[in-house]
Amino acid sequence: MTDTNNNRVLKIDAEDLPKGSLYACVGSLNEFTSVDLKTGKVTALISGLNGPHGILFLPNADDDNSEE
Repeated sequence: MTDTNNNRVLKIDAEDLPKGSLYACVGSLNEFTSVDLKTGKVTALISGLNGPHGILFLPNADDDNSEE
């Protein structure tokens, strides 16, 4: 994820993300958030950003992709 106005690229390691879950960079809140699909409520996962933008999800190199 890029923290555009702080001129940083951040790497976020996460495990066991639920399939179909939703995450968003919210520039107006300066946060990286998770979004509850039932209620629409956003929960900050990373705060204090300055222009969060762009998310790329990659599997770990040792993950087995045979379940996809």
